[in-house]
Amino acid sequence: MHNLIYVYSPNWFSNSSEYLKNYPGDACVDILGIDIYDFKNGKFLQNALSNLNFVENIAREKNMLFALSETGLENITENNWWTDLGHPSENNFKEFVDKDFILLNQEMQF
Repeated sequence: MHNLIYVYSPNWFSNSSEYLKNYPGDACVDILGIDIYDFKNGKFLQNALSNLNFVENIAREKNMLFALSETGLENITENNWWTDLGHPSENNFKEFVDKDFILLNQEMQF
């Protein structure tokens, strides 16, 4: 496949070795990522920043891009939440995506 970007993106981890445990190798991966969800255990921000720091350091060593590839709040209980109900933090999310260091798909040039 020539038109795909491959992202290696495990969930939480404790150290760099654990992050790379199932890593298929630089030839198979274009971007290093991390999936971080808020499980309401009070440690979301602390763990997210720690994990992103590990991924950033590994990416620098490999001269690769890195990304927070998935995030969100675990256990949305309404089936129509995304399409009909919206979310109380909608305005805060809009403020987040307006920051200069956040790139959305339509802002990327290929």
